[in-house]
Amino acid sequence: MLPNRKVSWATLWVYQRQARGSSSRLLLGVLVFIFVSLLVDRYRGFADPESATWSAMWTADAELIAAVHSDSWPAWVQWTSGVGSTQEALDALSSGFADLDRQNLLDQEGVKVAHSLAGLAKGEGTTRSHEEWQKIFQEQAWAWEVLEAKRQYRDNPPIWLVEELSYYEDLGREKAYTIAASSFVWWLVIICGLPFLPAALKCFRQCHHVKASPVMNAWRPGRVTVAYLIVEICFPILFGWFMSLIPSSAWYQHYWATSVITDTLWRVGGPLLLGGFIFVRWRHAWRLLGLHLRPILPPIFGMMALGGLYHFVLFGVMELFIESESLTSLSVDENGLSGLVFIFVSGVIMAPLFEEIVYRGILFQGYVKRFGFWSGLALSTSFFVLIHYYGVYGSLSVATFGIGACALFRATGSLWTAILFHSFSNAIIILTNWAIYYEHY
Repeated sequence: MLPNRKVSWATLWVYQRQARGSSSRLLLGVLVFIFVSLLVDRYRGFADPESATWSAMWTADAELIAAVHSDSWPAWVQWTSGVGSTQEALDALSSGFADLDRQNLLDQEGVKVAHSLAGLAKGEGTTRSHEEWQKIFQEQAWAWEVLEAKRQYRDNPPIWLVEELSYYEDLGREKAYTIAASSFVWWLVIICGLPFLPAALKCFRQCHHVKASPVMNAWRPGRVTVAYLIVEICFPILFGWFMSLIPSSAWYQHYWATSVITDTLWRVGGPLLLGGFIFVRWRHAWRLLGLHLRPILPPIFGMMALGGLYHFVLFGVMELFIESESLTSLSVDENGLSGLVFIFVSGVIMAPLFEEIVYRGILFQGYVKRFGFWSGLALSTSFFVLIHYYGVYGSLSVATFGIGACALFRATGSLWTAILFHSFSNAIIILTNWAIYYEHY
């Protein structure tokens, strides 16, 4: 049963008075248009050839070097771990790079890699001189270059190459085991969460029977949306102005400290501005958002298991149609141990807390009274997906997560339940991806 979240009549009267004014549909439409236009422009800026090529090359290197080592594994181990054979990896990677090339998202080095992967996938090889190969290996060869050298010197490899390949064999073994371990973590999450699936599914049935806070009932969806859009449009401008004030020397001398500070301001600033528009007093937010209630863990575990099953099915279907999306999702800020600390603070602590306050605590609750659970879920999750656009597959994954978070919050009344669900999910994704792609660099 959801504990009663009562407020005083005086407080309720203040919120109801705020809600009497109607928001202009024209203003709402203009704000939506500006918001979507800015998002499109932002995502176009992210997809520049240099960053796309960097991300694709590091991803391809890790996946290919692991696939070469996993050729000796049984087929069922390859399937459960998600590590295919060398030929399967070459086919997928060459197709992905070709798709990026068609979108003009590869620089000159990326185009060369695309040709190399395409040739290897067809069984072709390259012919380089001994001096060229020695220079490549002295500068740290990529996985496809190692494979090209193996094919060129299949019958009579020089001694120096044999010694170099032993290093890549050890690296490949570690990469393959790491990727396999990350996949088994998801299987473990599913298996351990299966007993709690009824608790997760029950959240969807309970949603229609839990009353929202009377203050949330007083909120007009249009006004909530206008406040959200104003913040999302104006805050990046203010943040960009603030970033322009940071001297370049701060980035060069204190890169990670500056990154953590600016990322924290980015995470916190928007929700604080939105809260200033929504709440009459900041102390009201603690109870109105259900932050005074303890989280309920069983439905969280069940929802993570349900999400894990969904992702395995979704990935299996989508990879038949989309090859390149997984090649362009890495960030240089996450390299090394300091990068792990940065992304853990940002993605496991800050993001779940403040994003759940905005999208489930404010937007979702603001829509539920007027439109009902499923429509409120769809509207709040749509904004959540637009802000977290990671391509087709990523957007479907984010949408599914948003649905689960809304159900958990609405059924339990505690925003901490949704926050922990968000935090646990991000932690698994971040830790496994870091171990695969960033640990060595």
